[in-house]
Amino acid sequence: MSTLDTWASIIASSLTWEQAHATLDHVVDGLAPALRGKRPANFPHSAWELLDHIRRTQRDLLEFCTNPKYHELKWPDDYWPGSPEPASEGAWTECVAAIRADAKSFAHFTVGNVAMLTEKIPHG
Repeated sequence: MSTLDTWASIIASSLTWEQAHATLDHVVDGLAPALRGKRPANFPHSAWELLDHIRRTQRDLLEFCTNPKYHELKWPDDYWPGSPEPASEGAWTECVAAIRADAKSFAHFTVGNVAMLTEKIPHG
């Protein structure tokens, strides 16, 4: 394995490791549904707002890196949900699944495109 391949594997693994932050699973597993849309005292965002922000931002970054027809989103409107509460249990579940799927896609992109990782993105 080349140094560049090793570097790409480390970058890909950073999407799920716990050295600098808790994993998604540790954060969302066991969080009571009643707390998902509550903003804690002195904190501007609920768990839902942060979770959906992660989904939207990660998706945008993945699109930016992989889609030559990428269209820039509007900041901050397109990066945050309109409500502090998820619309339903299904919305929460779908959001978590989308984050996991996009993280996996990002990891595959990173490892599968080692040579591109240090290049400028043509449309960037």
